[in-house]
Amino acid sequence: MANRNYERGRKLEYRTMEILEGIGETSLRMAGSHGLCDVVSISRSYLRLVQVKSGSATMTPAEREKFKNMPCPPNTIKQIWTWKKVKGAWKHEVKDI
Repeated sequence: MANRNYERGRKLEYRTMEILEGIGETSLRMAGSHGLCDVVSISRSYLRLVQVKSGSATMTPAEREKFKNMPCPPNTIKQIWTWKKVKGAWKHEVKDI
């Protein structure tokens, strides 16, 4: 049986992708990469790199700095999407890095 935190994280990564695809982006999940970004989303004019967190999970200052300084093409957006349950429903907050 899979880890409950992993299952929740995977579900929220797919939910993130659905939102991004809803605004016309093409999204890919970086499954099993254990890298700095969980979702890569592409539009005609930019690339979006997303780290997805849930509940009280956060990036350490060192992880945040590494994500911020990761080499990327121009017009790359780097974001942390934090999902929290509010009155039984998952809500997200987006922070640009």
